[in-house]
Amino acid sequence: MVVTIHHADGKQPLTVNQQAKGGQWMPLGKFRFEKGYKGSICGLPGYT
Repeated sequence: MVVTIHHADGKQPLTVNQQAKGGQWMPLGKFRFEKGYKGSICGLPGYT
């Protein structure tokens, strides 16, 4: 699945395999967020 991280420096699309590591949480990376900025993680409806 492809998700897009919207952060203070722009946006970053990532491919995520939700079946990897037996469904455990996994890090997506480090992103900068600022106070007053609406950041988000967008993917397929109902999955993120």
